[in-house]
Amino acid sequence: MRTGPLGAGRLTGFTLLETLIALAIVALLAAVALPNMARRLDTAFADADLQQLGSSAQGLPARVATLGIDLVLDQKALALALPDGNPPIDIPPGWTATVETAARFWHSTACAAGSVLFTQASTGQRWRITVARATCAIGVTEVA
Repeated sequence: MRTGPLGAGRLTGFTLLETLIALAIVALLAAVALPNMARRLDTAFADADLQQLGSSAQGLPARVATLGIDLVLDQKALALALPDGNPPIDIPPGWTATVETAARFWHSTACAAGSVLFTQASTGQRWRITVARATCAIGVTEVA
C-alpha cells in the first residue's frame, strides 16, 4: 500500500501492478489445486459406490431368507425388484453389471456359487463380487 508525501498520512491504495500480481498468484494456486481436488473427489465417489455395491451384496442372502424366496441371480434378475420392492443388488448410477455365473440363493440360507462383474463407466474400474457355495460368503475383488 502506498502513502502520500511524508507527513500527509493519506492512504492511496494498491497499484494496478500489485493487484495483478496478487491475482496471478491466486490463479496459479487454483490451477494447481483444483484438478487434484477433482481427482480426489472422483476417487471418493467411486469408493462410496463400491462400498454400496459390497454392502448390498452382503445383505442379499439375509434378504432372500427373510422374504422366504429362492433367487437365481442372473442378468434378468438384476433388473427386477424383489418382493420388498428393491433390486437384488443396488447398482449405483454409472455402473454396469454383467453376470458371469448365475448365483443361486435359497430361502433356507444355502447358496450356489456365482459371480457378477461390475464396471464403473467413468473410471473403467472393474470389480467382481463372488458368492461362495454353501456358506454364501460374499467376496469383492478388483479385476485388473
